[in-house]
Amino acid sequence: MASYQSTDRGLGKALDDTISLAEQLREGVSRDDWSQTVDFLSSASRVFNFGLGPASSIADFMTLSLSRIGLDARTISMSGFRLADDLITFREGDVLLIFAPIRLFREIDVAIDCARAAGTKVIVVTEALRLALTDRVDAILTTPQTTTSSASELAAGLILGHALVLAIATDNRERSLQSLSRLNQLRTQVTGTDLDIHPHSD
Repeated sequence: MASYQSTDRGLGKALDDTISLAEQLREGVSRDDWSQTVDFLSSASRVFNFGLGPASSIADFMTLSLSRIGLDARTISMSGFRLADDLITFREGDVLLIFAPIRLFREIDVAIDCARAAGTKVIVVTEALRLALTDRVDAILTTPQTTTSSASELAAGLILGHALVLAIATDNRERSLQSLSRLNQLRTQVTGTDLDIHPHSD
């Protein structure tokens, strides 16, 4: 791995730490929890992607990506009073995917309890909350520590989220292809031109 230079104003350090994080992620994620997570999401009636603050950007990314491959996916990013409007819709067959890198907010506690009461599966992606949540959720994907690193606390969640989408698309290939085909048909209608979505060979 190339070391960073003092003249690059932090770019190299951030890149080195993010690469190191990805390498740790490969070794640190439980294969059993990963396989269970993919199974839960692949068979879910609906997927609720929950993230507060900066983690809401990962939740939005997951909702967009899962919707594109044919899942009924929604984002929960409200805190406080308005969160109840989302929690009341949980039901059996749903999956709640929580991105909570470091802090266990009260909203997360309540969302987990509400999901469990409704028969909704709960998966958490976190670097710091495994011990606190291990007996309360169905699967936990543990990410490397970032508090002493220049890597973003969101980087591991994004990597895992993208990998989950690829794994689910593979498990449900026909559904994914049909959904993506329909998506491209709609894009063509919206733009009024055929879209070149295939890589060039030259």
